Amino acid sequence: GVVILRLTIALITFPSTSHVGCSYKAAAGFLYPLERGFIFIHKPPIHIRFEEIASVNFARSGGSTRSFDFEVELKSAVVHTFSSIEKEEYTKLFDFISSKKLRVKNRGKSDKPSYADDFGDSDQEAPDAYLARVKQEAAERDDEDGGDSDDDESTDEDFNPNVAESDVAEEFDSNPEPTDSDD
Repeated sequence: GVVILRLTIALITFPSTSHVGCSYKAAAGFLYPLERGFIFIHKPPIHIRFEEIASVNFARSGGSTRSFDFEVELKSAVVHTFSSIEKEEYTKLFDFISSKKLRVKNRGKSDKPSYADDFGDSDQEAPDAYLARVKQEAAERDDEDGGDSDDDESTDEDFNPNVAESDVAEEFDSNPEPTDSDD
């Protein structure tokens, strides 16, 4: 901790520490923004120099809006994804990246996205291409079937509630009378 503290003076995270807790692949560890790169401390440690970085990206984690992923794409096309970073860390980490003039990929319309831009509209997601395709295929099937929306209900030709039939007595009567077929 003391060596890393000497390498970076900036307190970039919430609540004013010099590292960001996150995961890289299956390993939990700490990501330290340095003057000339990033270093991830765990087994194995990862050091990324700024001159190797093509772009960085902030991405939401799949199932949770309480955290986000930080993707670092290298000029060699290798992508390092640091996941499960608490959303409170976003603003200071983004400010640090902006101060180092790193290219931020997919950041939207504004020059400096706000915290609310990334996490505030989680219920208004971008259209789901897979869902749209499934809906389109369903609509095409409906058109091929003649557009009937009552396909879910099939007619049961045997069902006649108003016709009295001779039902087997054993099914409905608690004290059935013996029939000739029981002999």
